[in-house]
Amino acid sequence: MTPAAGQRITAIWQRMMASCTEPTDEDYPHIGGMGVMVCAAWQSLDGFLAWVETQPYNEERWLIRDAPDLPFAPRHCRWVSGRAYRTYCQRLQVYNAFGERKALAGWLRDPRLCVSARQVCVRLQRGWSLERAMTERIEPRIVHRRYSVASIPVGARFGRITVIGPCVHHVYRKNVYVYLYECRCDCGVIKNINGSNLLTGDIVSCGCFRKEVAGQHQRTFNVKTPKSPDYRLYRLWRMMTDICSNARHLRYQWYGGQGIRVCVAWARDFGAFREWARQHGYTDTLYLHRRDCSADFSPENCYWEKGRQRASFAR
Repeated sequence: MTPAAGQRITAIWQRMMASCTEPTDEDYPHIGGMGVMVCAAWQSLDGFLAWVETQPYNEERWLIRDAPDLPFAPRHCRWVSGRAYRTYCQRLQVYNAFGERKALAGWLRDPRLCVSARQVCVRLQRGWSLERAMTERIEPRIVHRRYSVASIPVGARFGRITVIGPCVHHVYRKNVYVYLYECRCDCGVIKNINGSNLLTGDIVSCGCFRKEVAGQHQRTFNVKTPKSPDYRLYRLWRMMTDICSNARHLRYQWYGGQGIRVCVAWARDFGAFREWARQHGYTDTLYLHRRDCSADFSPENCYWEKGRQRASFAR
């Protein structure tokens, strides 16, 4: 095992122990506070290292448990890719909803959940509140069998569409007819729409619904492109998380290797970091600094100030 790998595994073990035994740790409320413990074999670093040597470990893998309520033990833990780890971390995030506070994994077992767990995660990534993501049902795409393509009445509604005009036969190929209806969208746009598309649910608006969904997706996921207004802030956030968690980063030895980490609210959610930055006067001329250079990156320890890129994460 290389020295860098040993440092990374040590940091993972320290985080595991702190989240289960230290009430002041940010992860403790939804790990140790929920009764999750570390098995006796892993109470010492040597025991944990002995188990790691028997596993398919590499520097791109992360430790997770098979379920959030299981203890840290060899039979319940495994190493996964970064993508699977991000999904796992998302389910450990704590949310307030319905007057209660618990991890997302707990909310996904709540009886008030009306949609699939995958749909809830996608909605949260798009900026929905947890209550809305859990309770807003998906309108099923079904054929309206009470109508035929040629007999949709005036006044019938399909999503945001209301039929306001009678059927018009439109021939676009020999012996093949399209039944067009004059329709009005809830946004006020009037256009002719194929009755077959109305019945199958392929068209539910004039196009405004698709634009709204695309706009939410772009605001959430498009920060990685240079044209995004949040691209520079996203790059700073990536640098901050990489130097604390990526053992291959050139500056990891002075941050993650020294036990410095990013707080849970920021490490797992760029949106939370962006919201904090905007509330604390971030501009494109400022860099992130820490008041205590031996402490973690957190809202209480960080501030924005002018300075060179090299000085923005000063040791």
